[in-house]
Amino acid sequence: MSLNKDSLKQLKEYMTGSKVLIVGIGNTLHKDDSAGVLLVNELKSKIKNNPGIQFINAGMSPENHTRKIVDSNSGVIILLDIVRMNKPAGTIEVFGPNQVKDTTSSTHNISIKLFVEYLSSRTAAKIFLIGIEPETTEFGEGISEPVKESMKLVESELLKLCMN
Repeated sequence: MSLNKDSLKQLKEYMTGSKVLIVGIGNTLHKDDSAGVLLVNELKSKIKNNPGIQFINAGMSPENHTRKIVDSNSGVIILLDIVRMNKPAGTIEVFGPNQVKDTTSSTHNISIKLFVEYLSSRTAAKIFLIGIEPETTEFGEGISEPVKESMKLVESELLKLCMN
């Protein structure tokens, strides 16, 4: 389990000198689907006093936060969510600008592709999606071990990027 170094390098290049918005997406009542919102909450608690980085916990309806996202005037928007990619549970993919395809799907009311397209039409921000393949999104609380490990790695890499 690792993050693509080329994707991280591209993300760091865009983040340098830019205002960054990190958006957590997910439903805390559907096990692994809570990964995005738990990650954004954890990052927010650790990245303080950095006016260049903002956070939104969008829950399971990110479309309800579009105005706030657009009004943030961020140069980079990072979406954190679980994404079904038909890969082993815990697989992490970083989708860069214009890379979110119909083949990625989340468990929310609006497709992530449609959400990214809408944001792209309303803002000049470079939009990245960091997706983690879930093991289960059935009703209940708790995160599977593969997704927990992936969350730790994503958190660690984002902390490095945000603290530099």
